[in-house]
Amino acid sequence: MDSSGTLSRHSGCTRGFTLLELIAVMMIIGILSAAFSTRWQSEAAYTIAAQADLLARHVRHTQLLAMSMNVPLPQSALRVSVTANSYSTLCPSSTGANTLCVNAADVVRDPAGNRLLSETLDYNVALAGSNLDFDAWGRPVSGGSVLSAARTFTLTGGDKTFTVTVSPITGFVTVTSL
Repeated sequence: MDSSGTLSRHSGCTRGFTLLELIAVMMIIGILSAAFSTRWQSEAAYTIAAQADLLARHVRHTQLLAMSMNVPLPQSALRVSVTANSYSTLCPSSTGANTLCVNAADVVRDPAGNRLLSETLDYNVALAGSNLDFDAWGRPVSGGSVLSAARTFTLTGGDKTFTVTVSPITGFVTVTSL
């Protein structure tokens, strides 16, 4: 009853969510969380494979850059230098006029993208292997002599191991999972 003594209907509406709206929101949140958790797990599981592929591309790029340099044989043009958790493309010796290698042991700056050719491995992936030189013909060399056996880099992380193998003479690069 209102102040005049007549019955009136309450015209105000209550605010809130219906059960259907709550269920729809819960379904959307569930779908999104499932998609993101799957992606998160796959990134962690496949990071070592991606890093092995990146190392292989880095070795191939170093080989191509070495072939584009005007370095007299049997001098090494470029070196893939390896540490426990990183690798870089270095100038093994001073070449003076060459824009890629002014000083010995300089990290090479990629002429295509103007970034340093150096990578640090992520997610506690370890790298084993020894330095690899390329001559002006793109051949893998050691001490001025063409390699007679394949050179292998091993990437290990968690329970996965990948190898990046560089063939002698041709420098062909392959990636395998162990």
